[in-house]
Amino acid sequence: MAEEAEARSNEVFSVGDFPTAIRHFSEAINQPPTNHVLYSNRSAAYVSIKKYSEALTDAKKTVELKPDWSKGYRRLDAAHLGLAHYDDAVSAYKKGLEYDPNNEALKSGLADAQASDSRSRAGPPLPENNLFGDALSGPEMWAKLTADPSTGAYLQQPDFVKMMQTERRRETNEGEEREKTN
Repeated sequence: MAEEAEARSNEVFSVGDFPTAIRHFSEAINQPPTNHVLYSNRSAAYVSIKKYSEALTDAKKTVELKPDWSKGYRRLDAAHLGLAHYDDAVSAYKKGLEYDPNNEALKSGLADAQASDSRSRAGPPLPENNLFGDALSGPEMWAKLTADPSTGAYLQQPDFVKMMQTERRRETNEGEEREKTN
């Protein structure tokens, strides 16, 4: 029965029906409540609908059940970033890297969380002058990309992460140049 609920939840998650996925994940978790993957997937579904507190609760349960699973820390990070708990996100990324030091998604996420933490301490953000605004550098976007099964795999590929970082830098530089000329 838990397997059926998990299969249904994965099916509706993949088409973006996150509230239904959450309901099915909850059914599966209750029989038995020890499957770390179910908590992880429900956490991702909560992030997708911006219910970060609920996502955080499930992410914490994920790493409690399976502390050596780096994906659990990515879920924890996504929830912390969504809640703008940047210092907690930095700590979680570092903990995940202890278990999986070559994980490109964790490395990239750590850099983004550190940058977000620095920006949050620096005061209000400057006006957005680049084409994508903060879309490629905002912690919410990285949390969504990491949590989404269709994009999370890309963040495991070093060449993709490098391309995204290069694009973010290019957009930032172009925005700064436009600001100077205005």
